[in-house]
Amino acid sequence: MLNARSYGRRRGRSSLFPIDDGLLDDGHGNQVVPGVLSSPSCYPHQNGERIERFSRKVFVGGLPPDIDEDEITSSFRRFGPLVVDWPHKAESKSYFPPKGYAFLLFQEESSVQALIEACLEEDGKLYLCVSSPTIKDKPVQIRPWNLSDSDFVMDGSQPLDPRKTIFVGGVPRPLRAVELAMIMDRLYGGVCYAGIDTDPELKYPKGAGRVAFSNQQSYIAAISARFVQLQHGDIDKRVRDKCILLHPPLTSGCSAHSMHLPVLRSSGNTTRPFPRQEPLHLRLSLPSCATLTFLYGATNRKARN
Repeated sequence: MLNARSYGRRRGRSSLFPIDDGLLDDGHGNQVVPGVLSSPSCYPHQNGERIERFSRKVFVGGLPPDIDEDEITSSFRRFGPLVVDWPHKAESKSYFPPKGYAFLLFQEESSVQALIEACLEEDGKLYLCVSSPTIKDKPVQIRPWNLSDSDFVMDGSQPLDPRKTIFVGGVPRPLRAVELAMIMDRLYGGVCYAGIDTDPELKYPKGAGRVAFSNQQSYIAAISARFVQLQHGDIDKRVRDKCILLHPPLTSGCSAHSMHLPVLRSSGNTTRPFPRQEPLHLRLSLPSCATLTFLYGATNRKARN
């Protein structure tokens, strides 16, 4: 049975990051990591002002097949100004989401909170009833992104070493940092931090992440593996393999949440750091046809995209 509820998650603080205000608590038990969420509005405000907790981009799935952009906008306009988008919308010039899902891009984060409050819950998922010309009150899934899910500190006693950090490409967008950390720790152990990369404007997952290990043995085990099985809810995306090398800077003062890792593509005229070195892959096969590709390598040389 559907029940109204609030949406959120609590998590403790950690002393992992070597900065004075490395992890800030927003007053709701949610950690905020500077440099990852990329927005000063994620920090606690003074005088009791409201704090941003969610991305302004919201996934909506299971839409009626005959609902168009204007009808979607009308269905959600009561929560605040928004724009409706879906993949390749500009190129296709279609008025209907081709795969039954769309993204709501709200102007204000408070609109997302209002939308969540209006949702109903069933089996841990949020739903809102939407009507189309031929279907009345169809429950569609609402999937917001909680900003606190972008980062997870598993072992706050360990410093982050970029030389023991791997880049993860093709991460399913519903996957939270805590889930990525738990999966990798169960497989290889020694995980001290996991992060999901988000875009700086909307703070929505970009489909990539990073995992930092506390010891060389776990790091080597991760980059030496071939296939592992991953189960994650209703993932239904297919990820194209990418053939790139990751080159983290080897400065000792870096930490995984703040460093920007350049990428070197292995095709074209791009210079390789070592002669004849082929990119290494750690590929995770998902039952639902999604694939995670771990990309790694080490060099001090500058790389071009």
